[in-house]
Amino acid sequence: GIFGVGGGFLIVPLLLFLSGATMHQIIATSLAVVTIVSAVAFATYFIRSPMESYSEIYLASAGAVCGMVLGMFLANKIPTAVLQRLFAFVLLVLSITLALKTTNILDF
Repeated sequence: GIFGVGGGFLIVPLLLFLSGATMHQIIATSLAVVTIVSAVAFATYFIRSPMESYSEIYLASAGAVCGMVLGMFLANKIPTAVLQRLFAFVLLVLSITLALKTTNILDF
């Protein structure tokens, strides 16, 4: 939680290397940290700048619930090796996108 939401994802390789936990346990721990940090950040933002319409909150909540249900359904169906490669690929794509965005190569 010290490193924010991004730290929740970056800690995964470190936990995998240093602990005897399975990849599923590590990802669950990471997602718990991300959830707590995100919830606190969202609550703080909501308190400081109230919205005129709550439709965005409803849509985001519906998307989060759908993602959790899908994740629970797929969690035990994906082999650990595939999960590790998929996680590494997503982290790589996000890192490249962030690097390109911060260097103003991508304008979106």
